[in-house]
Amino acid sequence: MRKLTMFLTVAMLLGMTASTVLAQQGRTELRGRVTDAQGGALPGVSILITNQDTGTFRQIVTAGDGSYFAAQLLPGTFTVTAELPGFAPYERTDFPLGVGRTIDLDVVLSVGGIEESITVSGAAPLIDLTSAEVGGTVSEEELIALPLVNRSAFAAI
Repeated sequence: MRKLTMFLTVAMLLGMTASTVLAQQGRTELRGRVTDAQGGALPGVSILITNQDTGTFRQIVTAGDGSYFAAQLLPGTFTVTAELPGFAPYERTDFPLGVGRTIDLDVVLSVGGIEESITVSGAAPLIDLTSAEVGGTVSEEELIALPLVNRSAFAAI
């Protein structure tokens, strides 16, 4: 009985130690605040954090006060982009994040120009709007298919 109790105690201690070691894998955190040029908070900004080495990414949106927080990121070199309609996009490349650190990255977005896009297609219209001519050609099959009383071409005209 004493050996069984000792074995269970050792197994339990080893199990708790292993879970603690697994829980402390190297992770990092990124946080900050997004503002405009005057210092006003910008809510709803889409932030994309991309690991340049692995290609993995995380997309987050800023809160009402313009703050954001990305936890449990694998350490490495990152590209951080921020976008909001009406503002010029922000991009920062080669941004290193080390193990066990919480890095602050405040972003300032400048007002961008309003963009319009016009799509022009080269398809011809079904109706010729450049001509005032009214008319067309009726084939023999179309004339026969018309619901005429006496099947006369003059009645169709």
